[in-house]
Amino acid sequence: MSHYLAKAIKVARGSPRPQKHATLILRGGALCAWGTNSERQHAEVAAVRMLFPISQTPGTLVAVNIRIRKDGSLGIAAPCEECKIFLRGVGIHTVRYSTNEGGFAIMRL
Repeated sequence: MSHYLAKAIKVARGSPRPQKHATLILRGGALCAWGTNSERQHAEVAAVRMLFPISQTPGTLVAVNIRIRKDGSLGIAAPCEECKIFLRGVGIHTVRYSTNEGGFAIMRL
């Protein structure tokens, strides 16, 4: 996962919102989609919209959420309740997300 951290930070910094959130979706360990938060949708939704309707290929889907604070440090990026339901509905059962302590935690959906 650490080799995707630079990509996640770059994607998050590209968010048009003051709160810089990004979601990467990995399938079988390979990056296959990403998205940022906007006025209209959360980063998880943007990433899933990029993922589908790409043909389904075998592999476990994992979401990686990251938040970049104004000072450049990592902040908590756990998915909200609606996004948890949404992610579970498309077959994503594991989310790795940045924490306020600067690390990552794992959430099972």
